Amino acid sequence: MIPNYSKRKLNELLSQGLNFTVASARNGNSVRSLFNGIDLRLPVVGSNGAYISEFKTGAPLMINAIDSNVVKEIFSTIKILNSIPFVTSHNGMQDCLHFKDISNEGMLWYLNQRTGAGDRRLRRTTNVEEKLDERIICLNVINRKEDIEDLFSDVLTQFADHVEINYFENPYSPGWQWMTIYYRRATKDFAIRELINMVDVRVDELIVFEDNHNDISMFNIATKAVAVRYAPDEVKLHASQTIGTNQEDWVIDYIADDMKRMRC
Repeated sequence: MIPNYSKRKLNELLSQGLNFTVASARNGNSVRSLFNGIDLRLPVVGSNGAYISEFKTGAPLMINAIDSNVVKEIFSTIKILNSIPFVTSHNGMQDCLHFKDISNEGMLWYLNQRTGAGDRRLRRTTNVEEKLDERIICLNVINRKEDIEDLFSDVLTQFADHVEINYFENPYSPGWQWMTIYYRRATKDFAIRELINMVDVRVDELIVFEDNHNDISMFNIATKAVAVRYAPDEVKLHASQTIGTNQEDWVIDYIADDMKRMRC
């Protein structure tokens, strides 16, 4: 949750002309929910760079989908190892999150988390494979480390030129590994470059705030890369500086101080 002080201060800075947006691993609906009440005017980046969408309406401006033939080959590889993934797609009208059987506690945690959040994308289906003709944004495999390591290695070996693969333990569901597969250009740095081309903003003072490994790609395009205190050590090593946490309002105060500096 965003503290009330940060919300008020951010709206004040936006009214003064601050160019601010969000690049998140969250889907667009989650971003809009999190920033409800904040007057974001720029489009937002969601799903690790798979989407650029209008903040107020959710209308997609760019979708980085995995090539249809590639996604079907990857799905066949996954299916051989009995790990049917959650499939995030855009069906031409709306976003969907397809799933079939919930075969382990890690998958159940994710389903419960999405259900509890009121995620309207959820679609239970008897045949996930039939949905692969939609524009596929992400395949998300959840399993134990010993059951997913070989799959990760196989997919990486065969499809690294086509997709972006993230492999990590879910910190909120310990013991369960996630492997998320996106189109290779579905990264935050690529989406930010595209966004800069879409809107009339200055980019000579681009500042990014980062707290996780999937943010590191943004360092390459930022004038300043700022890590928050709870970020992993690897992220801090790439940052130009480290500050406190958003819950302590460090991020918004940093932005406010930088705006003052720019006006001097």
